[in-house]
Amino acid sequence: MDSIFQKMMFMHVFRTASVADRFGISRFLGSRRSPLCPGFATHAPPPLCSPPQTSAPQEGIDFTTAKIAVWWDTENCHIPKGYDARRLGRSIRDSLEKANYQGPVSIYAFGDMQLIPHLTQQALISTGIDLHHVPPKNNDDKDVSDYKIIGDIFNWTMTNPNPANIMVISGDKDYSVALHQLRLRRYNILLGVPLNGASPSLVIAGNQVWLWTSLLAGGNPLTKTGIAQLIK
Repeated sequence: MDSIFQKMMFMHVFRTASVADRFGISRFLGSRRSPLCPGFATHAPPPLCSPPQTSAPQEGIDFTTAKIAVWWDTENCHIPKGYDARRLGRSIRDSLEKANYQGPVSIYAFGDMQLIPHLTQQALISTGIDLHHVPPKNNDDKDVSDYKIIGDIFNWTMTNPNPANIMVISGDKDYSVALHQLRLRRYNILLGVPLNGASPSLVIAGNQVWLWTSLLAGGNPLTKTGIAQLIK
């Protein structure tokens, strides 16, 4: 089983590199070390048999008061019908506070904003969420938002060294390699994932993981057992 997972991750690395070239972030994910980000080099993340973790693993680094940047993939984690979007920013911050993260929080939403009603967009902005419209390209670029987010994350790290917390709200595997790279650079990786369909390779990249439904309600992160159930 482990060899199958490793083959899947090997193929994903090459898929990431080829698509990344179209969005101008190959310098971050390329096989050579980037002169801008010398610590980055593409390689497969740890095998999926790695045990999930529920706390920051970096000994001696205090992330509790470090800044927190949140990237929300709106096309992967939708706002449920009937949910009051005015609650979202506060709910995400409440979830982080319950896990003892007290640093300043910035939230960035990426996706096709034409799919979100105008009143909902206004409600999100009112809660301190920055909206970034990513227009659809064509049928071959279904993951355009993913790579826009990845590029934005790496740009952010160039001016925000660790200790810092990075949260990605999505279930897509496209983030896996980049987040494993950031974790190796001693950033604290936080995730918000959908209950169904979250990529196992993404889930194990996180130091702490919330369900999207829990973030919507200002809830607690998953336990080690809960994370293990997601990657079965």
